[in-house]
Amino acid sequence: RDDPLELEGFFPCAKPLYSTTTSDTLIPVPDFVLYQDQANELDILSDRIDGLVKALRIRGVYDASQPALQRLLTEGDNNTLIPVDKWMAFTEKNGLKGSIDILPIDELANALLQCYRARTEIKAQIYEITGISDIIRGASSASETATAQQIKGQYAGLRLRSMQEEVALFASELIRLKAQVICSKFQPQTILAYAAAGQMSQPDQQMIPQAMQLMQNNPLRNFRIEVDADSLVQLDEQQNKRDRVEFLTAFGGFMKEALPVGQQSPELVPMLVELIKFGIGGFKQAKPIEGVLDVALEQMKQKQAVPQQQKPDPEMIKLQAQQQADQMRMQADTQAAQAKMQADMQITQAKAQADMQIEQMKMQHSAQLEQQKLQFESQLKNMEMQAAKEKAELDAATKIMVARIGANPGLDIPLIEAQQAASEKVTAELGENVRAAIDNMAQMHENMANMHGETMNRIGGVMQALAAPKRILRGPDGKAIGVEVAA
Repeated sequence: RDDPLELEGFFPCAKPLYSTTTSDTLIPVPDFVLYQDQANELDILSDRIDGLVKALRIRGVYDASQPALQRLLTEGDNNTLIPVDKWMAFTEKNGLKGSIDILPIDELANALLQCYRARTEIKAQIYEITGISDIIRGASSASETATAQQIKGQYAGLRLRSMQEEVALFASELIRLKAQVICSKFQPQTILAYAAAGQMSQPDQQMIPQAMQLMQNNPLRNFRIEVDADSLVQLDEQQNKRDRVEFLTAFGGFMKEALPVGQQSPELVPMLVELIKFGIGGFKQAKPIEGVLDVALEQMKQKQAVPQQQKPDPEMIKLQAQQQADQMRMQADTQAAQAKMQADMQITQAKAQADMQIEQMKMQHSAQLEQQKLQFESQLKNMEMQAAKEKAELDAATKIMVARIGANPGLDIPLIEAQQAASEKVTAELGENVRAAIDNMAQMHENMANMHGETMNRIGGVMQALAAPKRILRGPDGKAIGVEVAA
């Protein structure tokens, strides 16, 4: 009879899960057959290892005339001495070396080690064939880094992924068959009840009629509805977070670039909306918010299409007038900014000129001070030379007078004293003149310092005026006509 469920593939079940199969039969081959030869070799080596371990015993022979030697290996603890009979004869036979001989076990030990190595190699072959690596079995090395462990885990996952994909495909096929039965046999009210449509968000509820239409239309259902068994996917929380951050970054970057393009060219908005939908479809993390995004994108598309369909209205004219006013305001602000820039340039130029004048005045004051200093030093030097000359003349006259007195004892002494007093007076007057010149020099230095301080105060006032806040003066037409210092 006909299929009551009207399934596309007729069979009401998915393709059964098989193990390894060949090309000529559906009878599965057990996985053990793949490494059966290695398993047999592993059994043989294990038996040989067992025999070698049992054969590794201390065995030997000893002189029957010395029965005490047998007790060396059968009794006694550490640091035990065993007495022997006829010690002299025992020593003459070279002691223990001459009375006992142990069976060598070196060859057995080497054979056992070779068996261990061979068994390890066979186990590695089995792991290569089955794809079960050390990381899957839980074996690890303390010297390996976390990156090495992750690489091994990924490699093992690649080897086992085919088995996982078969299980996921089997589950997906079962769910697809259930979806076919639901779409063709269930009533819309039943579907909505099982889907808990009342608990969906408002944007998703608005998309319910379109979804029901897709489910009822057979061609659209075949091409537009995809059924996946997401519950079988092992979720990695860290990877899930990274995927969501990647989605937000990509979506935000595209919106940042697309919005200006849509504002400048509204005719490109439909294409941009489709590009956004195309990009979102590649992120599984975006499925819970696809309904909200679809509604928002459709509203944006309609909003961009409305100005092209409607004629200009008073509100639009008002908006244009507002835009013109804003443009005029921006122009006025630009002119004000230019006037402020010119004023700042003038202030900067005046400041530079003032700095130059200050430097020139400093240089002039320094030159005047240096010139006056040189003049005073020259005058002082001349006065010192004149005083030295007059003093030398007085000393010479005094010496001549003394010589005369020595030659003429009757010479007038009061006259000589009067001349000496006159000489001392001249010397004192010269000293007073020198001191007066030095005082005059000090007074002039003080006057120059006061003059320099007054000049610096004036310069400071000019600089303060330059640094004070300025205010732009505007004419009746609103244009800038000057700048004044704010009070």
